[in-house]
Amino acid sequence: MQLTFSAERLCFPVSDKLKEILQTTVSNVKNLPTVLTITFKDSSYSPTTGGFHPVEIRLLKSKESWLFDYITDFSFQGLGDMSELTKEIDFNFIDQTTYHLYSGDHKAENTVALFNLWQTNFIEYVEMKVFTVEVTEN
Repeated sequence: MQLTFSAERLCFPVSDKLKEILQTTVSNVKNLPTVLTITFKDSSYSPTTGGFHPVEIRLLKSKESWLFDYITDFSFQGLGDMSELTKEIDFNFIDQTTYHLYSGDHKAENTVALFNLWQTNFIEYVEMKVFTVEVTEN
């Protein structure tokens, strides 16, 4: 199934490469629902040894195209066994905001550089094949 992305509410400059990664990820899903959640996980990521942060990307179907709902990067916060997986960065396309664990909420227009840095790193990690990927049909 082909994903056609809408420019509507595209407050962050999502690269063609990231769109291609998402397209490849859902290519085996026969009947796409109206909501897709794609989760990228490093199975070795832990609060004590580190690793690559889990990432969740949610897409919404709007007529014949797809909108980005959010992209969330999680990290362990706390000490050792008491750590919890927490939202570290949340790029919210619908509300056009960014949340960062250490600095709170910001307007999307003020965090484009952060998004670009995050996106570049994420694409590199995907290309390094550090993630297992799960597609949830909501």
